[in-house]
Amino acid sequence: QAVAHDARAAAHGYTPGLQTLFGLSLEEWLEGADGAAAASSAPGRLLRHRPALLRNFDSVEQIAALYLFDEQGNPGQELAEDFFRDLGVAAFEEREALQASFRAALATPAVGSRSRNPPDACAGGAGGSAGDGGGPAVSLRGWLLEADASGTLAHHYLARLQDNYDTPEQVCRLYAAGAAWSHLFFQDLQVLDPRHRGLFSAWLASRGLDTGGGGRSAPA
Repeated sequence: QAVAHDARAAAHGYTPGLQTLFGLSLEEWLEGADGAAAASSAPGRLLRHRPALLRNFDSVEQIAALYLFDEQGNPGQELAEDFFRDLGVAAFEEREALQASFRAALATPAVGSRSRNPPDACAGGAGGSAGDGGGPAVSLRGWLLEADASGTLAHHYLARLQDNYDTPEQVCRLYAAGAAWSHLFFQDLQVLDPRHRGLFSAWLASRGLDTGGGGRSAPA
């Protein structure tokens, strides 16, 4: 079934980010979007739409089928306005927060493609090794400060990361696929604060990378 899913994804040009979104539950998607929005506004605004979301839809993939893809199965650039009317989302900021996850997911290369100049997040730069041609390696501390210059993420999560992982690249390859973190990333790292989740999510979404990962092994 996994092979069939990959073949279908490749045939439709699904990006790794879209595949990751489709693997999230509706609540995980909503909480992730709310966490990303919380980085620049009050947290919890999107969560008030949870009852309507769960009442009207079964999955993130269903939302995409109804409001993102055309009749030929080709994705648009963002969710149709009908989605927000049907869900009762009127505020521009809330609409943009929900759109952001799809825009970031659509920005990643389609399944089977390879970027000629991969982003620095997991293929050099933040986590690349000095010998792989991707630039100097970045430490776990450097990665956290890149995601949050205030040092809040480093204060809360650096020790746990250093106890369980070696490099940012390892974290990416275990937990990231496309533009979204697996929910297991937040679970294993014990990231409960939606503002902190938002900072991690915003960092990853800004890369729009295909890590080739998305599966998790037990932390070392």
